[in-house]
Amino acid sequence: MARYDVRRPRICENGELRVWKLLITVRKLEWKDRSMRRTTLFATGLIALTGVFASTVPAFAEYGSIAYDRTNCAWGRSWNYPDQSGADQRAMSECSAQGSSCQVVAQVAPGQCGSIAATDSCSGYGWATRSNTNDAQIVALEQCRNYNPNLTCTIKVSVCSSQ
Repeated sequence: MARYDVRRPRICENGELRVWKLLITVRKLEWKDRSMRRTTLFATGLIALTGVFASTVPAFAEYGSIAYDRTNCAWGRSWNYPDQSGADQRAMSECSAQGSSCQVVAQVAPGQCGSIAATDSCSGYGWATRSNTNDAQIVALEQCRNYNPNLTCTIKVSVCSSQ
């Protein structure tokens, strides 16, 4: 920053000491500039940290699962489990209480919904996961009808997990 000679102040026509006023103004600007740099640096750091943490999976992600037995239409479901393996185990446990040939057919990610549609005979089915229940049911019915064109398909179970 430039230094101003304060030993020889000039007096303006209106009687002001021009150099003193200029010196005070320059010092005010220096402090404003420092403050602005600090604020900008802080904001940049905050944005960078937010980007790092926002891009990762939440610490308490909620998972779900649907298990299905195609021999007798038995099903089991789970939702809002902290990990996928726990959700799968719970769905299998519920399904196994009603049937013996259960398998996990849909794993539901955080913030997602899953659905299973099956034929009346239970042997034909379709499943889907989507961002909401309605979309998951529509796609599950479409899948079931595509693989079983002359049979009636109905929704057997749907589940959603929080995020």
